[in-house]
Formats: sequence, C-alpha cells, structure tokens
Amino acid sequence: MGLETGLSLKLQNRLVMTPMLQQAIQLLPLTRLELINKIRQEMRENPMLEETPLQDTEQIEIEGETKENDDSGVDDDLDNYLKMSMHDISPKQYVGREKPSLENTLSKEISLSEHLESQLSLSVENDDDRYLGSVIIGNINEDGFLSSGLEEISRFTMAPIEDTERLLRIIQGFDPPGIGARDVKECLMIQSGYLPEYADIAKILIEGYLDNLNKINSKKLGKELSLSPSDIESAIEAIKGLNLKPGSAYISSARTQYVTPDVIVYKFEGEYQVALNEDDIPRLKVDSYYSKIIKTCEGETKEYLKERFKSAIWLIKCIEQRRQTLLKVSRSIVKFQTEFLDNGVPSLRPLVLKDVADDIEMHESTVSRVTRGKYIYTPQGLLELKFFFHKSVSAVSGKEDISSYRVKQMLRQAVEMEEKKKPLTDMELISILQSKDVNIARRTVTKYRKELNIPSASKRRVE
Repeated sequence: MGLETGLSLKLQNRLVMTPMLQQAIQLLPLTRLELINKIRQEMRENPMLEETPLQDTEQIEIEGETKENDDSGVDDDLDNYLKMSMHDISPKQYVGREKPSLENTLSKEISLSEHLESQLSLSVENDDDRYLGSVIIGNINEDGFLSSGLEEISRFTMAPIEDTERLLRIIQGFDPPGIGARDVKECLMIQSGYLPEYADIAKILIEGYLDNLNKINSKKLGKELSLSPSDIESAIEAIKGLNLKPGSAYISSARTQYVTPDVIVYKFEGEYQVALNEDDIPRLKVDSYYSKIIKTCEGETKEYLKERFKSAIWLIKCIEQRRQTLLKVSRSIVKFQTEFLDNGVPSLRPLVLKDVADDIEMHESTVSRVTRGKYIYTPQGLLELKFFFHKSVSAVSGKEDISSYRVKQMLRQAVEMEEKKKPLTDMELISILQSKDVNIARRTVTKYRKELNIPSASKRRVE
C-alpha cells in the first residue's frame, strides 16, 4: 500500500482531520527558518520538550518509545502509529554520513556577481559563452553598470565582438532589471520593457526626452506624438520609479538575507548522494524528569502532563516525517535529473509532481507542500526544489520530450539575438524552435513569451 508523508493510508483514514494530523501536514511546507521558529515556540510552550545533540537522537527516540509503551497514557491511535513507524524513521542511517562543508555552499551572503553567475549558468550552453559571460559580469560594478567597453572585453577574451554583444544582451535580461547597462539611458530602456503599462511611451520619452523629462509639456508633446497628455504624464511617473542603480539595490537586500540550502547534493565514488542540511535545526527529546513524574502524580496534573507528553511525542514524529519526506522527494528529483546535474540546462528533463509522487508512493499534494520554499545545493548551483518541475514539449523528431524551461531559454536567446529593427514574429520564433527539434504551437509560444515578459514583435521594434 502506498505511503503519504510516511503514514499508511489505513492510519490516515483513522486520524483524518485530527489536530495532530493537521500539524503533520502543516509542518511540510515550512521553510527552514519557519521550522526553527516553530520548534523554539513549542519548546517554550511545552515543558516536556528539550533539545538534544544530533548524535544522541536515535537512543533518545528509542527510549521515548519504550516510555510511551510502558505507561504514558498515550491514546491507542497514536500508540499504534508510534509502534508501526519507529523502525522506518530512525535516523541512524544518516548520522555521521560525510557531506560537504557548508562553507563550500551558498549558505552566506550572495554578492551581485554570484547572483548573475548563477543565472548565467542556466542561460548558456557552452564553455566559451560561460567564460565570456563571466568576464562581462566581472566588469559590472556595484551599481550594476558595465564599467568596461565591449571592444576591450573582446580583446581580453579574444572573442568576436558579435559574441560579446550577444552575451551582454543575455546578461541584460537577468535580474535585477537594468543590470549590465552601459549608461543611464540604456539602464532605463531595459527596465522600461518590464513596465506593465506605458512601456512603449516610456521608451519614446527615455530615448528622446530624458534630459528634459521634468520640463516636458505633456499637452504639447501629446499633439506631436498623437498621445494623450495623461498617458505621457503616467509614463513620466513610471520612469521616475525606475532604479538608476539596479546593482546597489540588490546588494543592499543581499546584505540582510542568507540563503541556506535545505538539501545538499554531492558526488561520492561516481554516484550522487543526497544529505539534509540540519545545522541549526534543534533535535528534540522528551524530558525524562517529566516522564517519570507522570507515573507518580494524579488528577489534573497527571492529565495535563499526559497531554503535554502526547503533544511532545507527536511533534517529534511529525518533524521526523517532514525530514524523511524531504529526503525521499529530493532523492527522487536527483534520480530523474541526473543528466542535468552532470551537464546543465540542455539536459534538464521534463518533470511534474506526479512523476515524483508515483516514484516514492506519495500524494502529489505532499510533494507540492514539501518542495515549497526549499533550496537544494547542486553541482549546477543553488536552486529551489520547484525549479526542477517543468512540463514537457514534444520534439519534432519524435525523440524524448523537451523541458518547457529549456524551450523558454531557447525563446529568450532567439529574441536576444534578433535584429532590433526587424524583431521576430511569433511565427518566425516557431520556425526557429522547430529547427531545434521543438514541436510547439503558436499559442504556446505566445504564452511563454508573456511569461518571460517579452513584448510582441511590434512593441520590440526599435527604429
């Protein structure tokens, strides 16, 4: 019989909608920091709970089971659950397993260049482009502007100027918007493409009236450009809201944010290993002092301690179930995406929640919950677990389907390389994708283009 979050279906039916089962489900989507805060809160509210070193966990959990079976007053359903699941969730097989030091992962403040490099690794396919892109990123200053000329970069890398210009266009499509611009006008032009409204008017104003933006007579200019004064005024306000230093804005936020992986993937003796990053997550046990008091006290005190004991044991088991579920899901993802871990985006496989759910005999909703807000450190960089899930697009040749993420990357690259005075139409984009073995409908191209915030061909045209 299949499992869902470590519980048998039979037991789920017996415990359905109980507060304890709800707690088990609610723990799944918690981020690392939220889980730590939840544990700390429970320790403050429940005197039965205390923290224990990781190496003592197995012994203490087995002791907890013995005490519970001995004379704890735990109800039959929970008692049966503990007996059934203890051999499945014992952490002994993971304790002491060697894993990379977190000093070698991204559990630190992320700089602007690291943020751009991680996007570069997912946007280019060959080593020459990666090298050239890295050199360009290395010449982007803290404000986000390119501080060296393209000719200078081309001479240094011995790359054709056309390739240097192409890589710069790719990087200028990265987050934060406006990055890699050579001057303020280009920075604002890039950002204007992301405006939900008035993007076309904003580009006209930036291109021809930027120096006198505050002196524009909207009525007079409106007549010249056949535009309404209110639209011009709205576009001016939108331009004023753009960021003149996109790099510094990212750095200031990065200084207060730490990105710590929940899961670490590393290669050992030719095989990918998956380990949970449990540093700083408290490991719990039941305080033996209160466990003994339960046997001697009576009345309301005994009932209160029994309830606290049940709550403590259940929390420990729920946390362990979350841990095991995250481990199973991560191992399954690694199994499906081994080629991506070896080769990068060109080898990213189509994958949906149901694939992983069927593989590990869990429900799709469980996989969805446990992957929410979780990060995994891989040879391809630090990624969200959700990154690995993409629908498939069929291949023209009838070979293996292609990940929708990969198709979007092809689409973005095609637009980056187009002639700005004669941008590619959706039908022309379809032809380019078909030449790369992608069988795709026009409505899908339009959908992906909108998801990538790429305007239509008529709106991309630069005179």
